[in-house]
Amino acid sequence: MENNTRNQRWYLAESVKTGANSIAADDYQKVTELNNLEINNELLNNMNGREMPAYSPMLEIGVEYETIDTMDVEKYEYNNGFTIKEVHTFIDKISNMDFGIVEKPHAVVQAIKRVENIIYQNAKGNTLFYGDPTKDAKIQYVKTYYVNDADKSNGKVEAEIDSDLIQGATLNVIYALKIRNESETDYNTKDYYYYGTKGTEAQKSKINITKVADYMTKDLVFDEQSTNQKNTGAWIKKDLDNNFKKLIDTSIVKTDGYQILMSETYGEIKQNDTAEKYLYATVRTSTSSNTEFINGMEILGYKGGKRIQNTTPGNYNPNNIVNTQNVNPEKDSSFMITVISAPTGKDINYTPYIVIAIVTLTMVAVAIVIIKRKITK
Repeated sequence: MENNTRNQRWYLAESVKTGANSIAADDYQKVTELNNLEINNELLNNMNGREMPAYSPMLEIGVEYETIDTMDVEKYEYNNGFTIKEVHTFIDKISNMDFGIVEKPHAVVQAIKRVENIIYQNAKGNTLFYGDPTKDAKIQYVKTYYVNDADKSNGKVEAEIDSDLIQGATLNVIYALKIRNESETDYNTKDYYYYGTKGTEAQKSKINITKVADYMTKDLVFDEQSTNQKNTGAWIKKDLDNNFKKLIDTSIVKTDGYQILMSETYGEIKQNDTAEKYLYATVRTSTSSNTEFINGMEILGYKGGKRIQNTTPGNYNPNNIVNTQNVNPEKDSSFMITVISAPTGKDINYTPYIVIAIVTLTMVAVAIVIIKRKITK
């Protein structure tokens, strides 16, 4: 307990009396060491034998009445007079101590995968549609659906367009991959850890995101040049080698059909702040090839001493996205599906086609009238 560890009446210190304390606190040196460890799938699988010692310093508590400097005088009214009573008290009072388990502030994050820009050009290079579907709900041909509607993530961006226009067209997508620190307030100080004494703004705990994986369907081409220009080399391609396998649960995560991209540049994120990176992808579409493009992300490693609440790094299976697209994944994961398809007859803007049909029929009708007149003459 800092300077009070040698004083066996440390529990009388003002910082203890006014704080929220556990009498058995974790070894702060071990806590500091844990803050510098990367929490990932490999570490969690090798926690057997790891211990966190918790103890309290020696306490010296008076058990007999002490009469020196403890004499109080109480006045009692009795028959219009007063009597004096000597009251002996204990000098030691243990207050505001918790002899049970104290729940520390939770570490919480929210991963957010979004389509922030989409451009579709036909084979002649003419732009059929473009825009940010998270901001513009009226992009022609485009419909959106989000499970996490507040963040416009974990959902689908779908464009229904004539099959003749799909052939040979080029789709360009910009993905935003955001991580928001939603943790409860905590401070990296001994006083806060032991006594609940708040620190400064600069002493507030942060989460250091060390590894983020992106699983991009192989049908999409990773635009490395545009991505690196935007992020200063934030994403690199990874192989499914032994080093990467240590970061995932191979019994759950199946990457068949996906390319793996990794970022190690998110860094520290303050409470209530958001860090973001971007990915650029492109593909040439055709009516005979796949036109559903799936992209998912997961935090695979982080530092900060505490495990992110209700998450397990390395357990996100991109091949399960389609089966779970109506359910939010763990908060350290997020996904988006981009679809280019021919009209299905559902909620489609038929106006352009109707206008073309009317114009065509009018031209045919005029031609018939002219022919009839010529024949009549």
